Amino acid sequence: MKQCSNLNSLMESNTIQKNEVSLKSHKSRGNILKIFSILAVSVLLFFCNDDNGKNDDNSDSNSIEELYGEKGLELINEVSEQCENYIESYLQQYFSQNSNANITDLVNKINNIDEVKEASANDDNSVIRIQLKNGACFNHLILRAGDKRLMTEEIENVYQQFLNAENQLRNVSNTSSNYSTPNVKKALILVPFHTNEDPIIDFVFPTQDIKSLAMYLENAGYEVTTFKDREVTIDHLRGDYLKQFGVIYIHTHGGHSFKTLLGINTSMFFLVIKGVAIKKTDNEDLAYCRAEGSQCITVSERWISKNLDSLPNSLVYIDACWSGKLKSIFLNNGAGAFVGWNNRSVTFPPLTHRIANNVFNNLSKGKELDEVYYSSIWSSLESFALISFNDVDIDIGGYFHTKKVSNIPYYLIKKEEEEDSDWVLINGVKWATRNVGTPGTFVQNPEDYGEYYMYGSKDLLSWEDYYNSGYAKVNTWSPNDPSPDGYRVPSWDELASLLNTTYVTAQWTIQNGVYGGKFTDKSSGESIFLPAAGWRNLPDGSLENVGVQCYYWSSSHWWGEYYANALVYASIGGGACKTSTRNGAHNIRSVVSK
Repeated sequence: MKQCSNLNSLMESNTIQKNEVSLKSHKSRGNILKIFSILAVSVLLFFCNDDNGKNDDNSDSNSIEELYGEKGLELINEVSEQCENYIESYLQQYFSQNSNANITDLVNKINNIDEVKEASANDDNSVIRIQLKNGACFNHLILRAGDKRLMTEEIENVYQQFLNAENQLRNVSNTSSNYSTPNVKKALILVPFHTNEDPIIDFVFPTQDIKSLAMYLENAGYEVTTFKDREVTIDHLRGDYLKQFGVIYIHTHGGHSFKTLLGINTSMFFLVIKGVAIKKTDNEDLAYCRAEGSQCITVSERWISKNLDSLPNSLVYIDACWSGKLKSIFLNNGAGAFVGWNNRSVTFPPLTHRIANNVFNNLSKGKELDEVYYSSIWSSLESFALISFNDVDIDIGGYFHTKKVSNIPYYLIKKEEEEDSDWVLINGVKWATRNVGTPGTFVQNPEDYGEYYMYGSKDLLSWEDYYNSGYAKVNTWSPNDPSPDGYRVPSWDELASLLNTTYVTAQWTIQNGVYGGKFTDKSSGESIFLPAAGWRNLPDGSLENVGVQCYYWSSSHWWGEYYANALVYASIGGGACKTSTRNGAHNIRSVVSK
């Protein structure tokens, strides 16, 4: 309205000046000009007056700070929730093969929302791009690759094939004596969509898989930093932060053709942020988007390119649809290798995060990147299924990797030959092959029971002596760990990793005449045997359940001075991590200290 007022003043001033000249020379002609001037001013006043018509675009009078400030985001959230209801209704019709499911009708419904100025679908009908009447712009996902309703019989078969396969690595001939590794032994894991519990959307990255991923990297000697959910911010993608990591893994959404904060349609890449100040120079390369029931911020390829600093020969793994569009950006900025998904492909999350765990499990063992990629199961994932959504064909799959120098081997670690190793790698954890015997020693054979320890004690004590000692009051094994040098009592999570059926096969068996549990890594075939030594009862010191159950301590206490966590594996009922009385003496199977 301020612009209209200035325009009115200008027109009135011009009118007065013209009228003065007209009256002096040609009155009749002046009267005609006066009439036209008045008419012109009236027309302008009509169009500038809010009461006489809709002011469809107030963006000139609203700053970015106002449009996307607290009140602006409240309006965006209000409209996006209305959109979400329309979209879910549309998807229910679509997946039930209802002939009324029409993308044009969906767009029209959103256009009819009072605050919406314009809405349109992007090229592949996966996103609705929306501009509000106040000038604010945001996007709303329609197609989400994790939607279980997209699961076809073909996809289900491939998914099960992968989960059930024992991944056999192929030897890749490479005559080069040179090899390449990340220059920094630090790793970053970003999982912004971790906590989703929507029964329809299966995008969630299970907590155990995140922990396993971190364990693999730690076992390869990397210091791991992990951010999940709203911990992830836009600043974690800025170059001055990324340049400190030799491994960068991001599991998120990816897409294309979004409307930016300034209303420009451009290719985008998803990222969730919490309340972090956005620089004004970022506005043309950022967009808001509704995904997984919350507002997200997205960044464009150009934003990543502009903000990326030189990386330390890093392995960059972007687990997201369309992430292949970022390959050149990272390789041209110092990455040694890039893993992602082809441009015209979408990922199926329940499969992709398991692929990532399998990749890092093998890389942590000193396998070369080509050797991991060209294993038999990966070859089928370059494009393993095709879906049609809103008459647009989209590949499910499209997994690929690229090295900066193709003919030089790339490793996470260059593992030298181990001589007479006392450990094996099972699901990312380095396990001793034998139980702890007397303090500081291992027993002679994998089938030997070893000694029975009460929680937190490095000494072999009676029930009464345990409670009269300081051991009964501690909530940790350190510094009283009876494991040999270089080993320690495993954590609760490390014990639980033996029961993760995605990566480990557990079976009750007999080995050299001894009953127990055998735990085999599905990827490598390596295994450990835990003899069923039972446990030493209290207070008389008798043994129970020998040959029937395995009891192995974790380092984690559970409650006060009474209980701690242990692995129990039995001939009937399988295994579980359970609480056990601290003065009940159990065996210890140590892991390599990190």
